[in-house]
Amino acid sequence: MHVVFGWKLDGPCHPQTANGSSAAIGQPVVGPSGFLNLLESALGLVGPNTPAAVRIARYQGRLRSHDDGSRFYSGSFVRDAWATAKHILAWRDELYASGWQGQQIESAGPRLETMASLEMAGSQPLGSCPGERIHAILEVLTNGHDLPVETIDVVSSEERLPLMWRRLLARLRASGITIRALEPSVNTGDSDLVAIQCALRGDKAEKFVGDGSLVILDADDEWQAADAVAAWLSSGDNRETVIVRGNGCPALDAACRRLGLPRPGWTETSPQRSALQVLPLALEILWDPLEPARILEFLSLPRSPLPPFVSRRFVRALMDEPGIGGERWIEAWQDCIRDLTGWRRADGLDDAAIESEIRKAQDEWKFWLEPQRFRRSDGIPVQRVQDVCHRIAQWSGGGGVHNAIETTFS
Repeated sequence: MHVVFGWKLDGPCHPQTANGSSAAIGQPVVGPSGFLNLLESALGLVGPNTPAAVRIARYQGRLRSHDDGSRFYSGSFVRDAWATAKHILAWRDELYASGWQGQQIESAGPRLETMASLEMAGSQPLGSCPGERIHAILEVLTNGHDLPVETIDVVSSEERLPLMWRRLLARLRASGITIRALEPSVNTGDSDLVAIQCALRGDKAEKFVGDGSLVILDADDEWQAADAVAAWLSSGDNRETVIVRGNGCPALDAACRRLGLPRPGWTETSPQRSALQVLPLALEILWDPLEPARILEFLSLPRSPLPPFVSRRFVRALMDEPGIGGERWIEAWQDCIRDLTGWRRADGLDDAAIESEIRKAQDEWKFWLEPQRFRRSDGIPVQRVQDVCHRIAQWSGGGGVHNAIETTFS
């Protein structure tokens, strides 16, 4: 088997090749995930895949069982247990990728001591991270197991790979597998295309001769350029033509459509596009435990059911203290109420009218910021989903108490 391995080669591509040659059975092109899957399949190490959410939940249980109020994570864990577990679990996985195996390290400091004690917890297994999978592969290879691999072409710079990946490649090389760096192909000749490639590599470039291998289309505006490109594409056989799309151009899509050509596919951005994100995010923040990143996304939308001055206050609170209900969160509530009270008093409203409007505004803000939340295992009641949809429909149609506030203070 001939394998091509690159750090960014996971995921689908066409053709499945790294050098432009024809793809073939027995010549896989893989990234880190695909490479580990291939080695584990050959060595009989394939195990059940543990979803990321399950790993976080189990690690959260470990953190809770070890939390005595003085751990390095105790303060954050009280405010947002899920996000804290997710972050520390990522640290743990990085440690394994750097050669750690969960052992105590003398004079390592309280954080690593705590991390090591968490590894020895007799709770549910977390599921293997890439670093642990490499440790298992290395252990089996050390016992003399063979792999059906003859050569491995490494696209990425081997020196820049994480430590455990370098160890893995070194062990494969020691077992007799040929591992070589795959250099990018270099065109030779004296064409204009070769000249521009040499210039981009920093090599000495020859003068352009105008042989047609490099064509530059110039136009006064993008509409003329789009017409010229579409006409040029329609003038010959373009079954092997590849368009490298940058930011995109709606004019080119329109020109290709007029000439019956496939469109590059470009979607024009719209200032109203954020409105389409309100419903999925409004439902996402109903889950318990709440992930602060989701409510931060909701508050950061250019258009949302909350007034901008409210969103800004709570965004700052979340940035200072991830999670809800903390000191910064309470301060944000007080600041919003104080601001609205001052503005309404400046408008000449009496205390009774101001109190009534504050009460309505608070009810509306709490509907979005502090709703009743539901565990994913139980689901969200249909009535609650309908309430959210109704509120969004009112907001998008111009109704609701907060809409007047948004118009006045945005």
